[in-house]
Amino acid sequence: MSWRGESYRHSMSAHGLRTARGAVLPREKTINVNGFVNVDYSIAGTLQTLNSFGFHTIQSCSGVKADHPNNGCEHTNGYIAFFKKDLSSQQIHKLGKAAQAANLALIIDPDNVGIGSGHGLGLFFTPGVYVRTSITKDGTTRKNIIRQANKLTDKEFGKRDETGTNWLGWMDYRDNKEKELIKQHGGWRFTTDTQVRNAWSKFEQELTKNV
Repeated sequence: MSWRGESYRHSMSAHGLRTARGAVLPREKTINVNGFVNVDYSIAGTLQTLNSFGFHTIQSCSGVKADHPNNGCEHTNGYIAFFKKDLSSQQIHKLGKAAQAANLALIIDPDNVGIGSGHGLGLFFTPGVYVRTSITKDGTTRKNIIRQANKLTDKEFGKRDETGTNWLGWMDYRDNKEKELIKQHGGWRFTTDTQVRNAWSKFEQELTKNV
């Protein structure tokens, strides 16, 4: 996670997390921001650059598995988020162009309900703008994959009802449809840490080269 106006300094511990059986797991690779909040190691430089150029970041995840050795992070989990109210239309346009050049997805969530993330609530219940790694090889975003899967599942089961008897069946069917749709769209675009790191580096270069 990142916050505006902060300077970045290296603060990695040499010790890991100890499990119940005594094994030591490596810590997540993060950079500490003024002793307040950590950001993922692989995108710390990108976040610092974005903030210094006036693109004030709010939350982020690198999507690099090496940064998250213990929590099951996937390459599709990568994102950098901004409050929409903090960005001019010109800045949003630049974010979109840079994301496109880096083969990343730009998601604008005007309704503050988290549709940009594909799951969960919005960005502190505030409209957000997201640059994400969750995009298929043919350019379909996870948001659109989920919308397609929901539509197909509603057709099969009727509208989702979390209090109804079809809830678990609806969810299982939707999850399977989502997997099918991902395959139909060529699979996820980013499948290695190197690809994700290169994408963030390209995004940073494209966003700042003409600023």
